[in-house]
Amino acid sequence: MLRWLIAWLAASVVAYALGSILMTQVVLGSLGRFDIAVDAGSRSSMTLFDLMALTSSYLPLIAIALLLGFAVATGLSRLMPAERRFLFLLAGGSSVGTMLGIMTLTFGMNPLAGARGVLGVGLQMLAGVAGAWIFILLTPESLEKQ
Repeated sequence: MLRWLIAWLAASVVAYALGSILMTQVVLGSLGRFDIAVDAGSRSSMTLFDLMALTSSYLPLIAIALLLGFAVATGLSRLMPAERRFLFLLAGGSSVGTMLGIMTLTFGMNPLAGARGVLGVGLQMLAGVAGAWIFILLTPESLEKQ
C-alpha cells in the first residue's frame, strides 16, 4: 500500500508539473495571434512562476483526479491483469479530462486558460497519461494481486 501511495504521489507531481508547463506554453503561444512575441527569458520565468503558483490549486486537483482514476484502474486490473498498462494510462488521461469537464460545468467555463479548447484539454490529458506512466513504472504488477 505504501508503494502504491508513493507511486500515486510521484505520478501526481509529474502530471502536475507537465500540465502546468504545457498550460503556460499554450497561453504564451496564443499571444502570437495578437502579434505579441515572448522571448525565451520571459517564457522561462513565466513558466517557473506558474509552476510554483499553481501548486496550491491545480496540484491538489490533479492528485485527487489521479487518486480516483488509479483506484478504479487498480480494481479493474485485478479482473483484467493483461490490460493493466492500458487501464492505468486510460485512467490517467480520462481522470484529468473528467476533472477539467467538472470544472467547466461548475464554473460555466474552464478557469484554466491554458486548458481550454481541444489542444489545451488534450495536452492536460497527455500530462495525466505521463503521470500514469510513472505510476506504472513504480508499481509492479504483483502489487495489485495483494
